[in-house]
Amino acid sequence: MVRDGIAFKYFWPNSLWIAKQANFQFALFANIFMLIFTKTALKTDLHFPKTNKFLLIVVALLILFSIGNLFLDKPLFVVNNYLTILASLPVFIISAQLLKHKSLVLGKYYIVSFVILFSGVLIFILKNLGMVDFSLGENVLKVAFITQVLILSNGLIAMYQAILKDTNRSVVDNLKKLYEVKNDLSLKLEKQVELRTKEVDRKNEELILANRQLGAERDIFEMQRNLISLQKQQTTDSIMYAKRIQRTLMHPLEKIRKIFPESILIDIPKDIVSGDFYWVHDSGNMKYAAVADCTGHGVPGAFMSIIGITYLNEIIRNTPNLKPNEILNILRDQVINSFQSYENESEVKDGMDISLVCIHKDSLILEYAGAYNPLYVVRGNELTTIEADRMPISTSDRQNEKFNIHSFSLNKGDMIYLFTDGFLDQFGWRSGKKFKNKQFKELLLDINEMPTEVKQVVIKNAFKNWKGDLEQVDDIMILGLKI
Repeated sequence: MVRDGIAFKYFWPNSLWIAKQANFQFALFANIFMLIFTKTALKTDLHFPKTNKFLLIVVALLILFSIGNLFLDKPLFVVNNYLTILASLPVFIISAQLLKHKSLVLGKYYIVSFVILFSGVLIFILKNLGMVDFSLGENVLKVAFITQVLILSNGLIAMYQAILKDTNRSVVDNLKKLYEVKNDLSLKLEKQVELRTKEVDRKNEELILANRQLGAERDIFEMQRNLISLQKQQTTDSIMYAKRIQRTLMHPLEKIRKIFPESILIDIPKDIVSGDFYWVHDSGNMKYAAVADCTGHGVPGAFMSIIGITYLNEIIRNTPNLKPNEILNILRDQVINSFQSYENESEVKDGMDISLVCIHKDSLILEYAGAYNPLYVVRGNELTTIEADRMPISTSDRQNEKFNIHSFSLNKGDMIYLFTDGFLDQFGWRSGKKFKNKQFKELLLDINEMPTEVKQVVIKNAFKNWKGDLEQVDDIMILGLKI
């Protein structure tokens, strides 16, 4: 924006000083943050301590140049080229070291991305020296920056997947070690009790025998309690990490609003992790959204939700622009096939209920398919219910039937709601009854004219006031999308 003049036009049209400084300063910032990214992502202080010191010195010099340039009437643009070369030195040194340090997953992505980046920067510098066409130099630099970001993004994904595998392996190893420690402690306790009992028998003193037995029992209780506490902490830590994995797979509300700008999300798990999940996808003119309720809640439900999200991403990636009922047909087959390795596969009923919509951006036609979960469309003071098929995404008597497709013509301002049954099944602390569909529909109609953020707060408060001090019975998931 600075180089193309857009920033000057819209942000500081009356400040020539800022316009002069911006080109120089933002180029420095790019180099500074490139080096900070290198230090953080590659952990240079751990893997390359000597080069890390040089990197920090270069960062400090760039910051000093940035501050010093603020006191000059005219920025030292010629120095900028040399500063870029200075900033590239730690990167090239680290790239050379990465060729030998092949255990770093991000290494190959880092080398390729910065070779491309500095190729673009070199052409850009040649443009500044008048050796390359102006348009070519500018455009190559932009393409190089974009390509670098894409390659490093894929590298971070690969690095995260490797960390995830190592972490899961570490959790399993820790549980095995914990089990071995438990067995060793039990054996030692048994031997201690046996020795004390023999000692009491030899002395033939009933009072000492009773006291020592009591002491042994107390020791056993304390050690078992400590062991249980340790096991509980390990299990809780594992579940918290599973929550991070699950939340990583689902888009945060900010990313949902890039696809559906005016949207609300109510996500209240019963336990640490949830068996409910949401899924959104943008295919250009076709925008998809889904909310699903997996079998069970807590850890079992969370694992099923990960399976559901993974399969949905795989289906839409392999066959874009599918209709919602076609996606559900494929999803059901994949979920059923996932459990065919069980000996009594006919008894396995794990799966999910789901509502899935596709909105055509140009025509505002909504296509919907559902497995038990219905869809609500609110327009003004009217609420339309689109019923789902009475069959799940799992094995059932109707598993060979195809899901139906429903079409609905939307208007701008319409609000659609995809949700699980957790809110509807919650018991109220005053009435002792469930919330139910009728009251839920009235709530959605009452808040329809409110701003998006207010709707989200009102729905959450309605649930808290209804539940009171009672235990939450199920996971809560509501996704509201305004057209």
